[in-house]
Amino acid sequence: MVADIRPGSASSFPNYLTVYDGQLYFQATDGTNGSELWVFDCLSDTVSLAVDIYPGSVGSGPSSLTVYDHQDESYAWRYAMRAVLVNVTAK
Repeated sequence: MVADIRPGSASSFPNYLTVYDGQLYFQATDGTNGSELWVFDCLSDTVSLAVDIYPGSVGSGPSSLTVYDHQDESYAWRYAMRAVLVNVTAK
């Protein structure tokens, strides 16, 4: 295990793993923020919430993570089921 994003017996459900600039971006939930975009930094060996696209317990459910023009882009479905393109600058 790299990190325990959601301590306890429940899973964080990591999904859509995408590598960009030495970092691993993925969808996961910590049980508080809903399903959001997380990042694992290989150099510092840390995991953190990359961006809280849709604040609150519902989450944005980012998927189809794609590196586009050297930027990590995440498509997320918001609560109202609208497609949103999010630009995340590598840390």
